[in-house]
Amino acid sequence: MYPVYLRNLRYWNIGHINLKEFAIERFIHKNTSNEHNIKKFRRIKRLASTLLFGSTFLVVIWARNRKSVTVFDDAKLVTNSNYQKNFKLYEYKQFVLPLFVMKNLDQLKNFTFKNDDILVVSFPKTGTTWLQEIIYCILNGVDETLSQSLEDRFPYLEFIYPGLGSIQRMEGQRLIKTHLPYSLLPEDIHKKHVKVLYIMRNPKDVVVSYYHFVRMMTVSDYSGNFENFFQDFISDKVPYGPAWKHYQEMWDHRNDANILILFYEDFHKDIRGSIKKIANFLNRNVTDEEIDDIVDHCSFRNMSQNPNVNYQHWDDLGVRKLHEAKFMRKGEIGDWKNYFTSEMSQSMDLWMDNYLKDISTCFN
Repeated sequence: MYPVYLRNLRYWNIGHINLKEFAIERFIHKNTSNEHNIKKFRRIKRLASTLLFGSTFLVVIWARNRKSVTVFDDAKLVTNSNYQKNFKLYEYKQFVLPLFVMKNLDQLKNFTFKNDDILVVSFPKTGTTWLQEIIYCILNGVDETLSQSLEDRFPYLEFIYPGLGSIQRMEGQRLIKTHLPYSLLPEDIHKKHVKVLYIMRNPKDVVVSYYHFVRMMTVSDYSGNFENFFQDFISDKVPYGPAWKHYQEMWDHRNDANILILFYEDFHKDIRGSIKKIANFLNRNVTDEEIDDIVDHCSFRNMSQNPNVNYQHWDDLGVRKLHEAKFMRKGEIGDWKNYFTSEMSQSMDLWMDNYLKDISTCFN
């Protein structure tokens, strides 16, 4: 227990002091003091480490948060009381974007594409789902027993599900959809040979379909009437708007070798010709029999009844308000006539003449 020199120390007395007892007492006092100092030092060291780690952790969190909200520095909150209060919209670089998109924009800038990626770009409610399913069938054939939903086969780039990380890690050729306008697509797209397919639709039908969509979605829970939404649309205040600018940005690149612009109206007028056009763009040969299968599989009637395409699982997840329209509502041309007043039609005609003069003839 004690050092050798204490164990060998004789019971020598100096006056009334026993030398050995004195030495042992001093040893114990010294070591007790040392132990106390060591414990005190350890506590100080632990506190310092905690403060250092804590401050470092806070700096990292701050840096991450700072990085994730950089886009908000250049954004302006768009106020619209017709949406539920947590559905926030921001004006950013001349576009109106939902909060979930804004939160992902910084990460989106660093997203890397593969040369064989296929990207469907569109303004909402222009025929995106129809185009996605046609592309998938051209590449993989028609499989009625398919168990994967379209959103898993063709993930939504800027949405929270499945997330950018999951999409980035996908192996093989990736099929991706996005509603981002051309100017906000990840910069890497300009360095790769990504094939981009963009679909347009008559804005008169788009505004009707979009109105039912924002009313149907619990996340947006739009409470305004159709006239309110119509005014939002032509005033460039709907999510992903302005629609005209969204269209025009891609139209300006219509001659790029990797971009194919399609029209919803052409799908109705000549679906077989549209399928051949898409297949040719994707460098795929499709037989007449394969085209027949795709036409049947991708008919509105069959798609609206196909649980892997019609998003009916949203009902179980509480994403759709059950008393509102279904995700696949009508799929018609000219349904706008059931909603527009003559004044609305005239206003939209002027809006299209002003912003989409070079494109509007394609909606006939």
